[in-house]
Amino acid sequence: MNELTIIPQNDGFLASSEEKSIFFPNAELLNVGCKNCIWKLHNQCPYGLVDEQSYPKDISFFLAKSKRIVEEKENIATITIPEETIPNGICPEMIQFLSSLADKNSTLTEVWEKFHVYKARLQESVDYADFIKLNKEVRELENFFRTLKDEGLNEEEIQKQGDILERLKMDRNAAKLWWARLNQHVISSMQKINDREAKQSDTPKLAGIHSSGTINFNITKEVKQIEEK
Repeated sequence: MNELTIIPQNDGFLASSEEKSIFFPNAELLNVGCKNCIWKLHNQCPYGLVDEQSYPKDISFFLAKSKRIVEEKENIATITIPEETIPNGICPEMIQFLSSLADKNSTLTEVWEKFHVYKARLQESVDYADFIKLNKEVRELENFFRTLKDEGLNEEEIQKQGDILERLKMDRNAAKLWWARLNQHVISSMQKINDREAKQSDTPKLAGIHSSGTINFNITKEVKQIEEK
């Protein structure tokens, strides 16, 4: 079990565990806290907050314990919150989520990079759902339009429904194009991050300034004698 401790500081929060430690300034957290929370926008707030509501003043209950259990991938992580301090304007779950985006040597900039890709992925899912919905409406209207023609209704009604169908097709094509572009951006961004992390993990440690190893510049007498022969 990994224990993640959220430590309030004068100007932010320090998320610390045995594997990593990263500091989130308040100025940065304000951008992703309750005021602009991506979870609230997508109805995923763990406290059910909406609109201008914020943590902790608008939650209907208070944390009875200082520890809450949350899922982090396949492991269970424990969030430890000092009982005397409750984060104002951002929930501990969001801080824990942000911290989970960091590797051992990640910078704050790299954490935000992954967070923005995460936001794009959420929007990509919404855009795809919109495209599927419009595509379904187009097919239903196409079937209805064919029924109108088969029944031989007046030309005015057929023309009216035909115009509606064409506009709906344009909306569907626009939604498909918008989704495809965002989807490609998400894939490209994730591949960029994966390539960078793979490169960092595959890069061998070199002696000298790149590692704690030292280079022995001493030449033994035996080596000198061999070179002189």
